[in-house]
Amino acid sequence: MILKSGKVTTEKICFITSLGSSQASPAELLKYKIAHWGIENKLHRNKDVLLREDASTIRKNQAPQAVSAIRNLVIHLLTKLHHSPKIAREIATYDINKAIQLLT
Repeated sequence: MILKSGKVTTEKICFITSLGSSQASPAELLKYKIAHWGIENKLHRNKDVLLREDASTIRKNQAPQAVSAIRNLVIHLLTKLHHSPKIAREIATYDINKAIQLLT
């Protein structure tokens, strides 16, 4: 529904699944789809927006995996400071004592 006008709209969503119609209802399929994007929005978006992961040029050997693990740790530590990693990064940037507390 469009909130400003109150007009009801319909949206067609397509995705591929191995589940047959007898294995999952349309409502269950929608839940799976939403859960998938939740992962993208919570972890991958934070890693890219906050830590610029997509701009990384690290490509050799096990370095990409190691740096990804470090990024995951950074996101985890930031969420201990504040539920929003973006706000947590700002807090840690301006208060070095809080940033150090994350490591102790």
